[in-house]
Amino acid sequence: MEILSCSIHSLNTCHFRIDDLLKYTTMVRFKTRFILTEISIEDKYERDFFKLNASDIYREIRDAMSQNFGDIGLAQVLLSLQLSLYNRHLKLAVVRCSRDYAQNVITSLSFITSIQNIPITLRAVRLNGSNRTCLNAVRKFYLEKSKKLGIELNRQETENDLKVFDK
Repeated sequence: MEILSCSIHSLNTCHFRIDDLLKYTTMVRFKTRFILTEISIEDKYERDFFKLNASDIYREIRDAMSQNFGDIGLAQVLLSLQLSLYNRHLKLAVVRCSRDYAQNVITSLSFITSIQNIPITLRAVRLNGSNRTCLNAVRKFYLEKSKKLGIELNRQETENDLKVFDK
């Protein structure tokens, strides 16, 4: 075994084995979370809502993070913040972020009250750890929403509508 020596402030001498150093330099997977978000809007603003696109919603989430957590909080989450999926017909979005800052993003979502002068509310429905479980949650949410609205769907129609979310 090879031993690496170093001096700290020229007072103490420390010795490290190279095997010990390699043990701490292994790569770790970047852990993300997927936040399933429901978008609520009043009926009289429905027409204006369809003019919004994914970049408008992303920009508003980014601004809310900056307002609530400052520039440092925004910088911490900005590396991993992404609007993975957005469907204006189902009125839902999936926000991907780092596992460490998922609660900050959820908190910021609840403070969003309007996007481009359109009154809107965002509600975090579910927090998922993988893309697969998020897709399952989207399917379940879609089916529950269609039952609530009284729409009967067969399996083929449901799968066709949800192809948007498959990668």
